[in-house]
Amino acid sequence: MEYLPLVLIACAVGATGAFAVAGRRMRALEKSLAQKTGDLDRTSKLLIEKNIELLDRAVRLQKLLEAKSDFISIASHQLRTPMTEIKWGIELVQEGIVPGFTPEQIKHLTRLHESSTKMIRLVNDLLVMVHAEAGYGEYKIASCDINALTEKVVGRYEAAAREQKKKIILRLDKTGRPIAVDSDMIEIVLANLVENALWYTREEGTIDVVTNFDPKGVTLAISDTGVGIPVEMRDVVFQKFKRSPAAVVMNTNGSGLGLYIVRNIVEQHGGAITFDSTEGKGTTFQVRIPG
Repeated sequence: MEYLPLVLIACAVGATGAFAVAGRRMRALEKSLAQKTGDLDRTSKLLIEKNIELLDRAVRLQKLLEAKSDFISIASHQLRTPMTEIKWGIELVQEGIVPGFTPEQIKHLTRLHESSTKMIRLVNDLLVMVHAEAGYGEYKIASCDINALTEKVVGRYEAAAREQKKKIILRLDKTGRPIAVDSDMIEIVLANLVENALWYTREEGTIDVVTNFDPKGVTLAISDTGVGIPVEMRDVVFQKFKRSPAAVVMNTNGSGLGLYIVRNIVEQHGGAITFDSTEGKGTTFQVRIPG
């Protein structure tokens, strides 16, 4: 029985060694944990500093955007009145109400009238753009009869269509119901799309305006038999001041802001706008508005 103390001694020595190893591992883990905690603290501090910096930049950017909008709005209002007065004055000469001008002078005034008309349109588009970019919270949302609004807009262009030997066909979904929108802004959407279709459609062409309701909202489709959108323009057609080469050929008076404004308004309503186009055959724009 003399071997028992030796066994006990061996066990004790082994246990002591195991505890020593465990202790060293624990101290190593504690050191590693302390180091990682320090790293996390430094990273957290850095992230807080970056967030503060980004927030400061966002505030400054918002102020710049507000200043830009204010400038455009004020400048546009200041420009619109004198440009309108110039346009009216020229029209008085063209109509013979103000006499004493030679045919050559009237010819030059006619060119000036065209330029002032383009300038007034640009000013109006800039004002609409500022409003469109203001955000949904600035919109006056109320129940709207989309069919009646569409009919109103189409009626505005029927005389021009007849004069240009073009035809507008209106097809309203009889199951239509009121949709909550800013009616003034949706009217701008419809007017821009119908006017574009009229501009880019040649004589004897057709413009189709269709409403289609379903349980989730309404789809407005404006189709034309016009020149179509070139392939190289399709990725940029909704950008500011982007105009198709056909605009020069067709001698249209657009500002290059119309489709940008349209998409902005539609998206602010939670909707989407898409198009399908074939060069030489025509284009269809579809506006989807939920409600």
